[in-house]
Amino acid sequence: DKLDDLHQACANLPVAAIASEPDQNEEVPIALKNGPLVRQFQPLLAAFNLPNYLEWDPTLFLAPFMGIFFGFCLGDMGYGLVLTAIGLLCMVKFDLKGDAKLAVQWLVILGICTMVVGGLLGNFFGEKAHDYETLAALEPLLLLSQLNKDPGTFFAASLLFGVVQLTFGM
Repeated sequence: DKLDDLHQACANLPVAAIASEPDQNEEVPIALKNGPLVRQFQPLLAAFNLPNYLEWDPTLFLAPFMGIFFGFCLGDMGYGLVLTAIGLLCMVKFDLKGDAKLAVQWLVILGICTMVVGGLLGNFFGEKAHDYETLAALEPLLLLSQLNKDPGTFFAASLLFGVVQLTFGM
């Protein structure tokens, strides 16, 4: 999609630009194209293995599972709130660049995921939401709060979610 730009850049130079599709076994550089939210998870994909030139980019599907699994592991709305606040404070207070900026952006994204999952589980700083009068009205809306009542059910639901993620990944 940048071929026309290349031809324009070379138009006044004494060079020849030849473009062709790569062979099946030829290694070519990979440029992933994702939106700003999903782009944050590209380094995680690169840590494992980038897709080859002819494969589709799985980053869009990796990002939500990463966030949900992190949220399940921490599973507390209060802790997610603290992570998000720390991340936002760092973004405002410091002029971050490169990996530091990426880490703080991940902190915000994963903090929000933790708040959502913790809210659905009904956890707020280790206490159940129904223990707080102000949060008691939310309990019918906490879709996953029943999982907290039985660790075996929570474990089974986590395993089921893992199977869905692995099946999706394959």
